[in-house]
Amino acid sequence: MKQVISNQHSVFGSERDGVRSASRSAAAGLRHSRAPGKSGLHPRQSFFVIFVFLLLVSTCFAFGQSEVVVDFEKAEITGRWVDSWEEKGVVFTPAHAPTRNKAKARLMFFPHISSGRKGILSAMATDPIPVRARFPTNVSSVTITFWGSTGCPAHLEAYDGDGKLVDKASVDAVPSRKAPGDPIPIFELTVKGTNIAYIEFSGPRAGEFLAADELRFRLAKVAASAIIKLARTDFKAAVAPLLEKYCTDCHGGEAPKNDVSLEFADARDVERRLLKDYRLFEHMADRIRSGKMPPKKKAQPNEAEKNVLLTWIDQELVAALGSRPFGQVARVRRLTKVEYANTIRDLFYFDDFKAEDLPPDDIGYGFDNIADLLTVSSGHLEQYLSTAEKVIAQLDKTAKVSRNWAEKDGTYSEPDSGVFLPIRDVKLGFNNNQVRVRMVLEKFLPRAYRRPVAPEEIDRLMEFARLSLAQEGESFIRPKSAYATLRAALSSPYFLYRIEQDPPEGIAPINEHELASRLSYFLWSSMPDDELFSLVKTNQLRAHQEEQVRRMLKDRKARALTENFAEQWLHLSGLRKVAPDPKLYPDFNEQLRHDMREETRRFVAHVIEEDRSIMEFLNADYTFLNERLAQHYGIEGVSGDEFRKVQLGKQRQRGGLLTHASILTLTSPPTRTSPVKRGVWVLETLFNDPPSPPPADVPPLETEGAVLTGTVRQVMEKHRENAQCAGCHSRIDPYGLALENYNAIGVWRTKERDQKIDSSGTLPDGAAYQNAAEFRALLNDKRAEFRKALVEQLLIYAQGRGLEYADHRAVREICSNVEHHDDRFSAVILAIVESDLFQERQAKEEQNTQAKRN
Repeated sequence: MKQVISNQHSVFGSERDGVRSASRSAAAGLRHSRAPGKSGLHPRQSFFVIFVFLLLVSTCFAFGQSEVVVDFEKAEITGRWVDSWEEKGVVFTPAHAPTRNKAKARLMFFPHISSGRKGILSAMATDPIPVRARFPTNVSSVTITFWGSTGCPAHLEAYDGDGKLVDKASVDAVPSRKAPGDPIPIFELTVKGTNIAYIEFSGPRAGEFLAADELRFRLAKVAASAIIKLARTDFKAAVAPLLEKYCTDCHGGEAPKNDVSLEFADARDVERRLLKDYRLFEHMADRIRSGKMPPKKKAQPNEAEKNVLLTWIDQELVAALGSRPFGQVARVRRLTKVEYANTIRDLFYFDDFKAEDLPPDDIGYGFDNIADLLTVSSGHLEQYLSTAEKVIAQLDKTAKVSRNWAEKDGTYSEPDSGVFLPIRDVKLGFNNNQVRVRMVLEKFLPRAYRRPVAPEEIDRLMEFARLSLAQEGESFIRPKSAYATLRAALSSPYFLYRIEQDPPEGIAPINEHELASRLSYFLWSSMPDDELFSLVKTNQLRAHQEEQVRRMLKDRKARALTENFAEQWLHLSGLRKVAPDPKLYPDFNEQLRHDMREETRRFVAHVIEEDRSIMEFLNADYTFLNERLAQHYGIEGVSGDEFRKVQLGKQRQRGGLLTHASILTLTSPPTRTSPVKRGVWVLETLFNDPPSPPPADVPPLETEGAVLTGTVRQVMEKHRENAQCAGCHSRIDPYGLALENYNAIGVWRTKERDQKIDSSGTLPDGAAYQNAAEFRALLNDKRAEFRKALVEQLLIYAQGRGLEYADHRAVREICSNVEHHDDRFSAVILAIVESDLFQERQAKEEQNTQAKRN
C-alpha cells in the first residue's frame, strides 16, 4: 500500500487561498491570514514555514540534492477526514466540491498497513474527488507513487498558475496482485514542465480509490535560484536590464506609448510609483503572463526572464499591499434604485413596485451597484421620503390583512406571517393601539432591516406611533400610527443600506443574516425571502447553502440576473439609444428593436434557468425568435409574434451572443458597421480585457471616412497607416472585421458597395480565420479566457466593487472549480458563493492598509 507523490511546489494556507501564480515567489504564496478554526496558517506561522522551507531548499542544493520528498506519516490523524493538510509547504486539498451528493469534500488519511507508511492520502466523498497539491513557487517535475483499487484508472495532471494544463500522465488500470499474499503493487507517474504550480491526481470511479504516501518534486531552476539567491529580487541587477531590453523602447523616453512609462530610476522609484498606481503593476503582470507584451513583432523574453519579471512584480505588490488574501469589501452599501424597488415589492408582498422618483445610479466597473458610487445627497433623502409616502399609499390599498387578531382578556394573538395590518372597525384604548403597533413592528423590522432588532430600536420607532395617536386618535381600520412607524423605518439607514459588521481583528465569516443578504441581492437584487429568514433563525443557512442557491436560481426572481446583471454586462441598454439611418435601414423600427433585445434576454435567461454551460454564450446552436426577427435573419419556419426556441442546425451564420442582432446593432454607428466598436465589445465584454483608450489627438474615423472611398475594411486599413493608431488597432480590428458580413442592424450580407466582403483576418495570437464561422470557432477555443472574464464580471457584480490584485488567486480557483463542473452556470454561482471573497470579511484595519499607503 505504498504511495509516493513527487512534487516541487508548496503552498501555504488552504486550497481556497491557493497561490497567486506559478511564477510567484514563496513569499507571496504564504501570505494567508485565516479566521480561527479554519484550515490554513496564521501569517506568523507562514513566515516561519517559509523560513524552514528556504532552509530546506538551500540545504538540498548545498549538498547536491535535487529532490524534495513529502510523505504522510501522520499517525495522529490516520483514519480521519481533514479539510486540507500541509507538509513542507505543500498544501493538499480536494480539487473541487462533490458532484453527486451534498457531502463535504475532504481528505482521508488511510490506516497504517504492513506494506506501506502511515497516513496514505486520498480524497473521497462518496464519489471520489481528485486530490490537489499546490506549491509556493514553480517546479519542474513531480513524481507520485500510487496504489489503489485493482483496475482503477489513474491520472496525474500538472497545471500552471493560470490553470492551464502543462503535462499529464496516466495508466488505464491499477495493477493487481499476482497471487494472494503478494505485496500490494505500486506504480509511479511523473509530469514535467518549467512552470508547474499545482498537480491533481484522479481516476477512481464510485466505490474505488487512489492513494499516495510520498511525493517528490524538483524546483524549477529559475524559481530555485530566485528563492535561494534573493530574498527580494534585485531590481538593478535582475529587473532593470530586462525592462530596458523588452519594454522601454515603447514605454520610455519623453513620450511613452499610451502615456505608460516603465523607466524607473531605482528601487525607491519603483516603490513610489507602485504606491501611486499599483494597478499599473497588475496590468504589467497580466500582459506578460498572457503573452500580449511585448508585442508579437518585438523580441520576446524566454520563460526564465518572464519568471524573473513576474516574481519581481509579485514581490513589489505584496510589499505595498500587504498580505490581504482578498480585496476590500464595503461595510456599508446603499440599495440601488432597482434593489430598492424589488425590496419594497417583496417586503410588502406587492405584485410590483416602481421607484420612479429615485434618480438613476452611477456606473462603475460596468455596473450600477458599486458601493463607492452609491452615495446619498440631500436630494436623495427627499426622494426617499416621497417614495416612502407612495409605498404607504399602495400598502393602504393592497396590503394583505391579518384576520388572526382577536381581543381576549386584554391581549392579542400573534399576527399571521405577511403584512400584518389588523382589521377592527372600533376605537380601542390608547394603550391597546400601541400594543398593536408594537406587534406590527416586531414582525416588520427584522424583515425590513434584514437582521434581528433590539427592543430599543422598536422603542425609537414607537415614538412616531405615540405622536400620531396623541394627535389624532384612530380606529385601526386606517392605522395611521402604524403607517407613521413604517414610513420612518423605510427612511432608516438600516433599510436603505446593507450594513455588515467588521470582525474585531483578522478575517472571519460573515454572520448568516449578512450571508442571506449577500445571496439574495446577488441572485435576486432583493431582500431574503421567508425560507432564507427561517434558515437563518436556526443558523442553518450555511448547512443548506448549495440547496438554497439552486432553489434561488430556479425562482422567478432570479430573472434579476438577466434583467440587471446581464443587461449591464452585455451593454444592452445601449440598444435603446441607437438610431440607424432610416434611409439606409428602412426595416429598422421600434418593434424590431424590442425583438432584438428580447432574443438576447430570453437566451441568457435560458442558460441561467436551465443551468446550461456558460460556453453556450459563445457557441450555442439555438436562439429565441419570433416571426419578425426570423425574417430579419433569413430563417424560415417561424410564424407568429410569440418567441420560441429555434435550433439553428447547420445554419453557419448565427450562433452565440456575438451574432445576435442586438449586439451587432448596438456596436454600430447610424450609417455603417464599426469593426472598432465591435472589436472593443468582444475584448471588453467577452474577455474582460478592454484596450487602452485612443490618444486625444487622433481624428475620428468618420472625419477620414468623409474623404475616403471603399469598404469599411479599406477605410480601416487607411486609418492604420497612422503609426499612432496601428498598435491598438492591430489588437482590436481582427475581432471586428470578422463580423463585417453582418450589417449595422445585424442582417447577413455578402457585399458592401458592390464589392465582396473580406471577413478574413489574424488574431493577435497568430490564429488565422477566413470567415465569420471560423472566427467563432477560434473564439470557442478561448474557453479559459471567457470563463475567467465571466467569473470576474459576476464577482464585481456580487461584491459591488472592482477586483484587486489580492483577488486574483480566488478568481483562478473559482475558474478551476467551474471547469471541473462542465462550466455549468450554477457551478459559477456556487463557486463564487463558496469562495472566501463571498463568505468572509476582514477587520477594518486590514482593509485600510492599502488606503493608508496610497
